[in-house]
Amino acid sequence: MSETVNAVPTNTLGTDSITREQLLEALDTEIENVTAIQSATGWNHWVILGALAALLWLGIDTWENGHFILHNVLLLTMAITIFWRQLKMSAALFDSSPLPASKISNRFWSLSGLLGSTRTHILFTLVINVFFLSIVWMLKSPWVLVLKIYFIYEVLTDIIALGISLWDDFPEISTDHKPLPESFLRCIVLFTIALKYIMCLLIWGVVWFYAPDLTTHDLRLALLTSALLFLMSLAVETRIPTNYLQAYRAIRQNVAFGRIPLTEAKMQADMLLIGGNLDQTLQPHYQKFMAKIEKMRPAYYEEHQLSVELSKSIDELVCLPIDHASIQAAVIKIKAIQKKVTEKTNRVQLLSNEARKQFYKFKARYDYLKTKSPESCETLCNLMDQMNHKIKEITVSIQETSELAKTANTTLNKWLSENKPHLQISEPSELT
Repeated sequence: MSETVNAVPTNTLGTDSITREQLLEALDTEIENVTAIQSATGWNHWVILGALAALLWLGIDTWENGHFILHNVLLLTMAITIFWRQLKMSAALFDSSPLPASKISNRFWSLSGLLGSTRTHILFTLVINVFFLSIVWMLKSPWVLVLKIYFIYEVLTDIIALGISLWDDFPEISTDHKPLPESFLRCIVLFTIALKYIMCLLIWGVVWFYAPDLTTHDLRLALLTSALLFLMSLAVETRIPTNYLQAYRAIRQNVAFGRIPLTEAKMQADMLLIGGNLDQTLQPHYQKFMAKIEKMRPAYYEEHQLSVELSKSIDELVCLPIDHASIQAAVIKIKAIQKKVTEKTNRVQLLSNEARKQFYKFKARYDYLKTKSPESCETLCNLMDQMNHKIKEITVSIQETSELAKTANTTLNKWLSENKPHLQISEPSELT
């Protein structure tokens, strides 16, 4: 196999050069922007902690009075929390920037990286949805079956999102996957919003039918509990800009102390803002493929050397005179080499399958993303040719080594069959 390893072409972001001072100034500006966003609403960790403590004190005081029905409080908490959460999501979707939309093409975010920065929020949402599912599940009525299905769907969605944030190769992308048109995706978003509002109405219907004896004490404790959940979610959400702030600070430190080149630092900062281009998005998968190839190379070399040694040993055995002692020694040597060849062959086959699997994953992502950004695929056409060439090299190399070992074993079987009457070996299969 070829020893040449070509790196993924990395396109510099922008054509204008940037000095170290300009990059540091730009990073300082972004850090200030994130900090300003965090403090713009007036929420900080101390304010949230104080509000949580005050609400807990009021909640404990209300609980001690005992003038409430827990069943009603739980249903009201679920209804208020979901309705408020849906109002927040709708406001974020319906509001738009006064500036005209500027589409930045050929940019993609790593889904695992994007969700990884919100992993705490996903986990918190999962816990809350499990809590709501348990509330609905305690209602022994087929009328709430729709709500049970809905919350099971919400829980599964959170689990999948958490899995994607933890495992970069999850889920698999099919090679025959066709991207959905933008209009269809917009319809899905609108349907999801409408479905959530329908669920809100159903939840209030559940409150109406299953909590007819509501009191102001129930409502007061439910409002306190909903406010607690809101503040807890707000505390978790403040982690998201903090993660970006830490990332910008890490980039700035690396630039300031000269740990990374300016082009690399600019690329990292730009990917935080608007995502990476096609080759940057696929670069980790290409590196995994090359790591499998490099890991397989020494194993294949050892297998090939052992196959050559096996062939020579069998040729030497064929040329030996019919002498039991010398043949027995050659037989022991051949059996030992055959065992090593088998072990190496299995190892090479395993690594080869892993490399092929990584290649097909890369190709599936490439085929999918190029439909979103066809003009940027030209930089990766040469890379795909290189990977295809390496896959062919793997196939040819394994076939050559397999044919070498097969020829040696055929020669051995033929020699054993011809000389079986003169040998003290019961079956030729003892050697093969």
